[in-house]
Amino acid sequence: MNSRLRTRALGRRTTAASAALLLGLSLAACGSDDSDSSDDADDDRSSQSADPSDSPDETDDADETDDADAGSSDGPSDDDLAAALITSSEVPPGFEQQPADEEDDEENNTFAGTCFESLGKFSDALGVDDVAEAETEFLQESQTAQAGVSGELHFYGTDADVAGTFADFTDQLRQCTEVSTALDDGTQVDLAITYDDGAGVTGADDELGFTMSGTIAAGGQSFPVAYRFEVALLGDIVSLISTYTLGAADPAVLDSAPQLATLQGERVAQLG
Repeated sequence: MNSRLRTRALGRRTTAASAALLLGLSLAACGSDDSDSSDDADDDRSSQSADPSDSPDETDDADETDDADAGSSDGPSDDDLAAALITSSEVPPGFEQQPADEEDDEENNTFAGTCFESLGKFSDALGVDDVAEAETEFLQESQTAQAGVSGELHFYGTDADVAGTFADFTDQLRQCTEVSTALDDGTQVDLAITYDDGAGVTGADDELGFTMSGTIAAGGQSFPVAYRFEVALLGDIVSLISTYTLGAADPAVLDSAPQLATLQGERVAQLG
């Protein structure tokens, strides 16, 4: 029986500017079944929608919080950023857009104990969280391979020193050139990282591009894995394109990252 590559926990909440890449990847052989987890998720959604405990006051408070997180008069909202993301017509053929992931990626940090973890998150270095954000993800999966493409945009407000922190953060990131770590489930991840100056996004104030390549091994099997990231700073907005291939996926997926970064960056520039 052919082994089927699956991700049971794939958290790619790549933080602004970089890959303190919170990626939790594990492989299961011979077609593991995700139906139980899907049923659990459906039950959770049903119980949440049927919960009568929410009072009007609590709903109003939630609305006010959503409004506060949706951006400010000094910059773009979540919806503005979402309109600037890459689209299904722009990613390579054969990819399907994925639903929003509500999972807490902090619990799936593949790189705990490595130079990526010690570097921390961009928002931690900046000292503030993003004011508005948007992201999208596309997936392609077969019996022998998996590939992904995602786009993210983060607006940090006009008062934060985004440019200075971005430069310092990416300089520190360049010092992390290899990662070797074992996950709790026994999965071994070994990656080499190389850096460059990025895709040359029009209007970008600063950029970083980097490639991670190596292997993921689990259950007596080892699979090639590779990632390509394009990060661009455009004013107070950080734009991220990330791509990856696992197993026998088409390496051209990685090559699409620079063009996608350019397309997303051009739309960000139009936000003014």
